Amino acid sequence: EGFDKAADMTIDWPTIDLEIRILEKQVLAMMSYIELLGAGSLAKGALKAFHQGVLDIPFSPSRYNCNVLMTARDINGAIRFINPENLPFDDETKEFHENKIHQRKVQERITKITDLLEQDLTRIWKNDYLRWPLDGNYIT
Repeated sequence: EGFDKAADMTIDWPTIDLEIRILEKQVLAMMSYIELLGAGSLAKGALKAFHQGVLDIPFSPSRYNCNVLMTARDINGAIRFINPENLPFDDETKEFHENKIHQRKVQERITKITDLLEQDLTRIWKNDYLRWPLDGNYIT
């Protein structure tokens, strides 16, 4: 069924290219920060980044995870950081995430982050989406 539906979809290459550039920029910033924290050792840097909550896995049950970072989907279904201020990203990247979350809150008339998170965490099992994320139809 998924293959049949995919045949009718168009690919938004400019959006995909933008996402690739953003992800590459974020990974480079994070890895540079981890290397700096570890004084050249990625392993030591990663451990320190976990302790700081910079390298974090949202909603992870691990006791080693700080659970500091929060993520939500933007209006197109792409995952964005709700609180990027402590990440080693440049201001432009942080503002990008903040703006994408703000757009979603405005479009859905949501004021509380907890409501946004609840929607994201329950949307799939409730079948409350038109198509899979990043197709431009995430918000119903």
